Amino acid sequence: MAETLYTIVNVLVLPPWLLLIAAPRWKWTLPLTSVVYPGLLGLTYMTLVAFNLHSLPDGFASLDHLARLFDNPNVLLVGWVHYLAFDLFVGSWQVRDARRRSIPHGLLIPCLLLTLLLGPTGLVCYFVLRGALRGPQNRDAERRCDRTGLLGVPSRVRSRLRPMLCAAFCVTWRGRDPSRAADGSRGDRLRTTWRDSHGDGMRRPFAPFF
Repeated sequence: MAETLYTIVNVLVLPPWLLLIAAPRWKWTLPLTSVVYPGLLGLTYMTLVAFNLHSLPDGFASLDHLARLFDNPNVLLVGWVHYLAFDLFVGSWQVRDARRRSIPHGLLIPCLLLTLLLGPTGLVCYFVLRGALRGPQNRDAERRCDRTGLLGVPSRVRSRLRPMLCAAFCVTWRGRDPSRAADGSRGDRLRTTWRDSHGDGMRRPFAPFF
């Protein structure tokens, strides 16, 4: 069973990668590669985890435990689907980000291939490529990109999300309303974070994404 599913997920992931490499500007490429296929892989992952929870108790306490855990082919398949889903999502993000920054697609293809084969290596190569191409000719494209953030969220939506995200961050940190934080340097920082979330000058933890 595990071997059959392994073959299926490997075949399933090839079409979206071909779209990213060969047809990045087709109107369905980004929806398919950033939502549909990662979603299918995610559902597959969740199902496999649900059916293999009994194999997880020793888990990740040490490298030796992890090695014993992956002796189980079903658990090994769970890890493989995990990598496939995230690598595909990262590849889709690279195409979207490169388009917004006016990076030639031909230069992006080696990064996509490395992301497919070696995961984080391709992501690092893309960051290097993006940094190398920064210059006067790309500043307009970068400014347009910055207005939508890393995830492509429009500014109108970001202006509404920022206070809510900051509030959730602060409440989680202190376990209560950040506006009632105790006196002291930590409380001052919380109040400053809460206050600045409603202004333009704040550089929040969420700023790189929103």
